[in-house]
Amino acid sequence: MKPSVTSQFKLMWCWPASSTNQLDVVCERGPRNVGPTSIVELRGEPFLREENRRVAVVVNCGERFLLPLLPRPREGSTEQENGVFWSTFARPNQDLPPSFAELLVGTVQDLERASNIVQNSPSSIDTQADGAGICDGASAKKEELESAGSLRTFFFRSLPYRTLWLHQFSKCLIISLPCEERLISLNLWRSTHSTEVFPKLVMKSIECTGSFLLPSFMVPLDISEVYDRPFLAVGTMCHGALVVLLENGMCASVVHRLPLSGLSTSMFPVTHICAVFPPLRCENDKSGGLGVWGAKSAFLSQCLEGAILCASPYENRTVVVKCSSAGGEGCGFEPPPPTRTVARFLCSTPYSSPEFGPIIATLDGRLLHFGVDDTKLSETEGSPTKSQRKDCRQRYGAFDLVSPEVFYVNTTRVLLGVTPNHFCEGGPVRQKVSHSRYQTSFDRHWLCLTGISHQVILLDRRAANYAKHSAITLTVPTSPSFIATASTLESRPPEVSSKKQKNDSFCEGNGAQEISGDDSVYPTAIEDGISGISWVRVTDGMLQLVAAHHQNWLTVVTWEV
Repeated sequence: MKPSVTSQFKLMWCWPASSTNQLDVVCERGPRNVGPTSIVELRGEPFLREENRRVAVVVNCGERFLLPLLPRPREGSTEQENGVFWSTFARPNQDLPPSFAELLVGTVQDLERASNIVQNSPSSIDTQADGAGICDGASAKKEELESAGSLRTFFFRSLPYRTLWLHQFSKCLIISLPCEERLISLNLWRSTHSTEVFPKLVMKSIECTGSFLLPSFMVPLDISEVYDRPFLAVGTMCHGALVVLLENGMCASVVHRLPLSGLSTSMFPVTHICAVFPPLRCENDKSGGLGVWGAKSAFLSQCLEGAILCASPYENRTVVVKCSSAGGEGCGFEPPPPTRTVARFLCSTPYSSPEFGPIIATLDGRLLHFGVDDTKLSETEGSPTKSQRKDCRQRYGAFDLVSPEVFYVNTTRVLLGVTPNHFCEGGPVRQKVSHSRYQTSFDRHWLCLTGISHQVILLDRRAANYAKHSAITLTVPTSPSFIATASTLESRPPEVSSKKQKNDSFCEGNGAQEISGDDSVYPTAIEDGISGISWVRVTDGMLQLVAAHHQNWLTVVTWEV
């Protein structure tokens, strides 16, 4: 199987009129203008279905989440009504764009159809030249309106940091809003009203079923779902990590706090967090004689059976915190082995079985599989077996000073020259293959990740390790004709596209070819990197995924026999 680009289009969106005062509340139902669009995050549905998989895309006007945050005054009726207590930094010599954002949930085809309606309007042509256009007077076809009807939206008044599609509650989304100091829960099956994003383009708004407000000055950042338990690991700006209880897909209460004291650093914002928990043990209900409160206590004690991995952009290390030894004045931080240090991880696989995850990608190009050795279970069953002793010898390193023991294993060779930044949503996936000359049917195990140089790398699992299968580099079309129409592109290898891009830049430097507009020139900036990747379809003989890159481009890559 070789990768090829199946389709590629540029996402454009309409935004409500913004005020010069950042404290004013923006009305999402008012008239909207076609403005600059930037994809901040792309998430995928936790389960692969027979049809195309839905994705969740967070778009905004170009604002980036830069640390540290600027505090806003908390006194006055305007600030209390708005509920935004922090703001982001503006880059030098640049005006701060509006701070609102919008969540789009639907299939890739729904996103392309909605973007075509906005892009093919007369106002969007002026937008590409002037930077903004008014949606008044534009018209859309009725069939286009009906085709984009399954796309749902939710409007944010501040920039969200992380969007998590729950695995245990597949209808719910948990989103962290750092500037508002709260976590919100969205139910995809409920809708409160409809929003007119574009004339004759009306979409249903997702209902917010819960809003969990944290204590003052406690800023939530990254969030991760705990395996097989209704808990949520939340990383904060200055208060370590939190374990939040989930009830019916909504945040109920904070059941445990893990302070990161004693790290010899003044500030450790947890921008990346990963929960490492063993499978839930099936024990006899010994708390039945204690009544309801005994069962509740035994249920909440399940959040102490694992560990939390934390990473900060200010330090090149991964901090492992044991949940059972953290709490109160104590800190569960445990130093790594002297010769087996773990660099800062940039991404981790989503909710997956302990047999295949979680896997983290570190800054030095390593893929490490973390796990928890349940010593209590091994003590009850007797001495460890021969296979367990063999697995212990094959481990790369372990945090074993206190219980539970957290070990990690190298799953692949060091990715030389590649710094991974995103794992494919859905984690490792299995594919049933029936077209083999040696076997009638067998299963293949795939894992996909991206690099900071716009590379999409497919890894094949062999025994217990992963090997590189193939890779493709994502580029954008330089011809204005491709920008005007978001149609399906012809498949081409990455070497040809990169060579063509070099030739175009060379001709432009010599003055032989002039390309108008900023859509054809993309400098090496943070905004141009890949902002998310998700599986779309996994069938017999075909793998398909979608990636968001170069601010507002969506590309579908297919591996097919």
